[in-house]
Amino acid sequence: MITQIFTIFRTYVVRRLVYLFVGMLLISTTATAQSASSNAAVKNDGRFTFGLSSVDSQNLKRQSNGLVTQLDVQGQWWTLIGQAVEIYGIKWERGDTYNLEGDTLYRSSLSEHPDLVSRYDALKPSNIEVSFDVVFLPDANRVQALNEMARLGSHYYVKGGGQAVGSKVTDNFLIGKSGELMTDLSPSSPRNWESFMRWKTLFVTGSYADTNAAAKNTFDIAQKVQVSNLRITKIDLPDSSAQAIFDEYQRREEEEKEEKEEDTEEENIWDEEEAASQDENKQDDDIWAESNYTESKSNSSSDNIWAESNYSDANSTSTSSDIWSDASVNQAKRAKEAELKRKKEACEKRSLKTWNGESCVDYEPVVAPRIVLYRKSND
Repeated sequence: MITQIFTIFRTYVVRRLVYLFVGMLLISTTATAQSASSNAAVKNDGRFTFGLSSVDSQNLKRQSNGLVTQLDVQGQWWTLIGQAVEIYGIKWERGDTYNLEGDTLYRSSLSEHPDLVSRYDALKPSNIEVSFDVVFLPDANRVQALNEMARLGSHYYVKGGGQAVGSKVTDNFLIGKSGELMTDLSPSSPRNWESFMRWKTLFVTGSYADTNAAAKNTFDIAQKVQVSNLRITKIDLPDSSAQAIFDEYQRREEEEKEEKEEDTEEENIWDEEEAASQDENKQDDDIWAESNYTESKSNSSSDNIWAESNYSDANSTSTSSDIWSDASVNQAKRAKEAELKRKKEACEKRSLKTWNGESCVDYEPVVAPRIVLYRKSND
């Protein structure tokens, strides 16, 4: 039991590694074999490489709320160990509007908010499922060979010259940024050939027809494949992210509007106050003008009076100056006499001091001359 599990696991791992290697090799060598605008591919080394683009941009916008305006798909199909192998690349272009419920988000309106522009540019679908029509055109030689095999007892046979028609539905995409072609990291394989696509007609019919074998046979004998009518069948959009950008933009616009209204109100208030101040200043200027005029007349009269008064004062000033000069001399003389008197009185109160008429000096006693008396002797 353990050996069987290990064998199955090893087979699965080896198969996935082979798919990955072959897929990367195919991408590197044949990715440019067909342009994105082509809708037909010729089998090359057992592989089909094709590309197709959407043609109904209006329908894309409607399905994607305006986010997707262009869609390109590239694909490769081949067989490996008898199984179908496929790998896809996808590129999409972003629109400048995003339709929300009742609102529309315009990228151009976000120009004053670089962070919101960056958030808008990062919007992308999380998943895209597409469908396109497929026609397999058989190789006449292979058809004849299979018909001969059918006559030899094969349980299926091929209609000569017929076409196999189907539609391919896939969401095996790695979705990148707008304008960037992203290819899946590794190839994938469907459950069986019958589930490879939604077959409408096959080459094989009959009461013993094996649909899975017929599908593989259809792929094997096809020399050319035509793909057309690319359309989106399902898309998961970033509605919540777009709504958050719209709400943030509305909030900022409302704040800016309120700030402008407040600034306008303040400017109006300042204009009214300035006008009132100018009126008051004008009234004050008028009052001061009248006051200055009256004062000027008064000053003129006063100047005349003072001129006459100054003339009279000038005549009397000369006489007054002489009188004041004599009075000053007498006053200085009396002050000096009073000062000498005060100093004399102070000097007389001090011991061993005496007043010499101008200042206080040390007292010097006057020594009387000695008188010597001699008694006359009788001898």
